[in-house]
Amino acid sequence: MAQIKKLTLKLKSGLLSDLQSDTVMGHFCWRLRDKFGDDKVAEFIKHYQKSELTPIFSITNGLFEKDYWDEKRKNILRTELFFPKPIIHFKNSEANQKEKSKKERMIEFLLNKEFKSLELLTLKQFNLAINGKLEELYDDIISDEIERPKFESDLKVSVEIDRNSLIAKEGQLFSYHPKFLDEDTRVVFLVKVINVKAFYEVFKCTDVLKDVFELGFGRKKSSGYGQFEVVLNKDKEVFEDFHRFEIPTNPNSFITLGNYLPSVDDGINPDCNYDFIVKYGRLSEEKSFSKNPFKKPLIMFTPGSVFRTYKIKDYYGRVTQSGDISEFKIKFLKLCKS
Repeated sequence: MAQIKKLTLKLKSGLLSDLQSDTVMGHFCWRLRDKFGDDKVAEFIKHYQKSELTPIFSITNGLFEKDYWDEKRKNILRTELFFPKPIIHFKNSEANQKEKSKKERMIEFLLNKEFKSLELLTLKQFNLAINGKLEELYDDIISDEIERPKFESDLKVSVEIDRNSLIAKEGQLFSYHPKFLDEDTRVVFLVKVINVKAFYEVFKCTDVLKDVFELGFGRKKSSGYGQFEVVLNKDKEVFEDFHRFEIPTNPNSFITLGNYLPSVDDGINPDCNYDFIVKYGRLSEEKSFSKNPFKKPLIMFTPGSVFRTYKIKDYYGRVTQSGDISEFKIKFLKLCKS
């Protein structure tokens, strides 16, 4: 049976890349290659491509966890873990407004106005949402006055260096905007371990994931950006068990907590609610100096997307093949650009 583990990180420097699940998996494969070589990476990927093999793990996008203190900052009053709000579209009710109770009208207002502007839910609110307990969700949100965590950005300006002479190029300035978190906010990844033996014994995923963030994540990691400290649990271990989801009885849908690329085996019903991004990936590490380091664009569904399915299983989605992009995606991209 799949296990859910919590990986907690403290950001030590500015961050220049989004903490998205597919980017984490890309970094994971590079660190796996560093430790065990190309053959191990190929073996790892096969677990996601061949139906007779079990995928090793899936991972969320980066989540926020924040401590809230009393006014004198002597005691932590509460610690909250935040989740993306489920993307749900509500149809207008056919009932006359006068026929509705005040409670029903307030809930409708919340779901169609205030709820749309709320990006992050506490764990309690998230559990209420996925179980369809809208009245309880309403009561909790209107009484919730805590400030949501977020990244703060800064402006940095650097000068371009000639790679041959190592001398600064005259007039070649460029700017970038690293992101930071306050001292009370941590980054959390939830890892769903599907193939337990392979995760711990065959691929040593705990050590590899630790390297992903301690050695640097994303752009300009060689310059000190994207540096994290792994926060060990009370037993001095990298992961701690996470059992705080209230899974609905007899579910018929799933919600994405990371970037999601659908598979034909997912059994998705057309009746779903989602948002998407178009990712223009590029090669990393030494491959970034290739003549053409850019990958083909790829459409991925974002965290909070909700999909109805007739298949309830531990793992949804797929990995891409080299140069993989479907005809549908190409047509869709053309429509987006027109």
